[in-house]
Amino acid sequence: MNSKKSLGILEGTDSSHYLTPPTFSPLNPSGIPTDPQNISNKSNLENISKDEGESLDSLQVPKILSQYLKQQLCYDVLPISFRAIVLDSGLLVKKALAALLQNGVASAPIWDAAQQKFAGMLTVADFINLIQYFYQHSSYTEALEEIEQLKIHALRGIEEQLGVPTPAIVSAHPLDSLYHASKIMIDANLQRLALVDKDSQTGDDVIISVLTQSRILKFVASNVSIYPTILYSTGT
Repeated sequence: MNSKKSLGILEGTDSSHYLTPPTFSPLNPSGIPTDPQNISNKSNLENISKDEGESLDSLQVPKILSQYLKQQLCYDVLPISFRAIVLDSGLLVKKALAALLQNGVASAPIWDAAQQKFAGMLTVADFINLIQYFYQHSSYTEALEEIEQLKIHALRGIEEQLGVPTPAIVSAHPLDSLYHASKIMIDANLQRLALVDKDSQTGDDVIISVLTQSRILKFVASNVSIYPTILYSTGT
């Protein structure tokens, strides 16, 4: 059961419209969840003996890991209990920054309340662009005044004035495979990818969580027992 913490949005949403989380077994020592579905997949991988694992070459390793990622869902990677930090597009930028710092996260999904949909991610790059914009177009005093009123949705206009590419709004469904999500992250050069579901009654977006590269790697390392052997045998 996930506990969601949102900033000014999603209050009063019927939780029955969310995906039903899979049943996880207890956390392993590293704190990464393992689920019953993985048992059969893991046992298949364990059929490769240690001797065979040591003979694996660098061409076999990607194939084995790709096969494993195609068998797992994005939802499998999420902790048993988690909170989703979601920022309304009408929130002041200074409050959004405070929220990120308070919760110890480097980015968060943006929610467009008017259109009831996912509107991209607020990341460190947005704040870098903001600093660059004020440096080029405003004095120190003017920047302090503007930042007091600046809202998240205005950041895209600032990017246009700077001439920097507007971030693509990409996401994955929680029931997509980890392979599919990983490919999206690689193609778009992302470190984090929002997991977005659809409300079964209204069709509106429902932001579930954020998938990160590090969590995928920890999940693979915790569930694929031959992974350390592969790494050792290939000298990586």
